[in-house]
Amino acid sequence: MDQNFEGVKVMVIDDSKTIRRTAEILLSKEGCEVITAIDGFDALAKIADSRPAIIFVDTMMPRLDGYQTCALIKSNVNFQKTPVIMLSNKDGLFDLAKGRIAGSDQHLTKPFSKDELLVYLHRLFREQEGSEKNYLPMVNNLRAMRGDKRAQGSGAEQEKSAGPNPLSLIHI
Repeated sequence: MDQNFEGVKVMVIDDSKTIRRTAEILLSKEGCEVITAIDGFDALAKIADSRPAIIFVDTMMPRLDGYQTCALIKSNVNFQKTPVIMLSNKDGLFDLAKGRIAGSDQHLTKPFSKDELLVYLHRLFREQEGSEKNYLPMVNNLRAMRGDKRAQGSGAEQEKSAGPNPLSLIHI
């Protein structure tokens, strides 16, 4: 791994202790400072205090769900540019569209891998550096192309494709 994520603040909002703990362990091993929250209400106060660089939020939580939480984050002038990645067991067109309407930047289907989490951190750094490259860095033989859902591997037949991005058809 050539990228150093030492001290990068990452928030994980999920009502599942297992998901929060898994993400915390995976990201902490990469040097990230991980802040966790059990729901949207818990998260809002922590976001203001910790100012995370990126936020992963579950879509279905009690009290304040992920869509509402995302909309509140994005409506705040101080945090509207903070990337919000929706975490969900569902990846249908309706779920993706609902996340985009709420203001999410991306969607990650659970269960997720360490590599999938790290691709979003690499993307964050590349965008902050203003890189004009089309490809994000390699993460354990996987490479995501900017704006595409394909992961391209260095080995033969490691490419998987989610097909065309259905959200590109929706104009919001």
